Amino acid sequence: MTFDNLANLLFSWGYMVRPHQYQNFKNYFEEMLRLKRVMLIKDDDSPKAIMTYFLTDNWEDYLWKDLWEIKDDNPEGSQIFIDKMICKSWNIPMRRLLQEAIETNFNVLEGYYYHAPLGPHVKIKRRRPLNVIQSRDTVGCG
Repeated sequence: MTFDNLANLLFSWGYMVRPHQYQNFKNYFEEMLRLKRVMLIKDDDSPKAIMTYFLTDNWEDYLWKDLWEIKDDNPEGSQIFIDKMICKSWNIPMRRLLQEAIETNFNVLEGYYYHAPLGPHVKIKRRRPLNVIQSRDTVGCG
């Protein structure tokens, strides 16, 4: 996948980037693509979500990073921290697709997705039902 393909998909879903943040957005996704830290989540060959992630042993190291910051990670880490997740809709089937994608593609014990400033995080544990604690400030995904 190239940045142009990724951006076209995101924009087709209605994702918008503020003009003053476009260069940071572009640099972030180009570097994450180069690092192979971008995953396209599909259902029946139809793209449903794009996520960027870090592999780590301590998800809290990534919790307060800047929006477009890319930190070094540990390819052998036991946790996955989902940095960005952009999807057409955030619902129970999408949560199941996310969990299945993580369990299929990564040998990690836990996944974390922090999705609201000062709010709770999503915690995904292998071989358990996906239990998402949502903040009232969360407006969905994307």
